[in-house]
Amino acid sequence: MLAQEVRNYISKQKAPVDFVMRSLSDGRVLGAVLTAPSFLSGLTDVQMNVMRERARAALHPEEAQMQKSLTKALDELREGVAAMKRMLLERCEMSEDDDGQFRSNREPMPGKALAAPAKSAAACSQTLR
Repeated sequence: MLAQEVRNYISKQKAPVDFVMRSLSDGRVLGAVLTAPSFLSGLTDVQMNVMRERARAALHPEEAQMQKSLTKALDELREGVAAMKRMLLERCEMSEDDDGQFRSNREPMPGKALAAPAKSAAACSQTLR
């Protein structure tokens, strides 16, 4: 019942998000806001996500820093894997088609192999005329 009253009070503020941001250290306010849909507190989903991130950083700074470091490491790992894939494809003279299949650059791409003989046949028939 208290959480409902807290959300009702917040939603009636001129700037509900400002009120919540000033109250990040109050567990009752955070609990009321975080345990309900954003619109009940007069917040948008974007404002709720910002508030959630700031609350996490304020209440659990070590974990927030660790998550930031891990996200950065994951991004760097993904970039490294993509670079290695490009390097291997180049060295092996291969490419990846739209279906995710790897093919030699020396082989014709599927679909193009059928089009080429058709053009050749058309050219031959015009030559014969």
